[in-house]
Amino acid sequence: MTEKELITGLRKGEMSAYEHAFHQYYPRFVYFVDYIVKDQHTAKDLVQNVFLKVWRFRDRLNENLSLVNYLYVLTNREELNYLRTCKASEALETVMEELALEDAGSDYEKIRTIYDYICTHVTYDQIHKHSKYYHMKSTSYAALIRQTATCQGYCVLLYRMLRDNGIGCRI
Repeated sequence: MTEKELITGLRKGEMSAYEHAFHQYYPRFVYFVDYIVKDQHTAKDLVQNVFLKVWRFRDRLNENLSLVNYLYVLTNREELNYLRTCKASEALETVMEELALEDAGSDYEKIRTIYDYICTHVTYDQIHKHSKYYHMKSTSYAALIRQTATCQGYCVLLYRMLRDNGIGCRI
């Protein structure tokens, strides 16, 4: 089955085309992701997510473009998102150890400690604040790793740090 036939079958919702694409490309992409993330179980999960997205958004497939290239782009994005999440989680864990919140008494003291940390270590992202293409500006990742964010990034980081410390809050 050619790539064009696969894409046509996928667009029509033919399970046989999906199964063929999965069996043909899944092992190659698991190998690719495993090389980067160094964990075969995680690699399999990430590539399965990619194939679920292909199926979910099959109507967006373009018959004139390469399916392999499309899978590569989706896999790369999935992998980068995973690595960002890992990096942010590790950084958050380090910050939380540094803050030693278990020694803080009340929830108010914990909230104040976290708030002070964010105000001290995160600067307002003046460069990207009006950019409609730079989506990192409003994430806890940007606030924690890059130490710049817009107001939404501040709030998301505060919410995440409070939630991880067992303090109930809503945004």
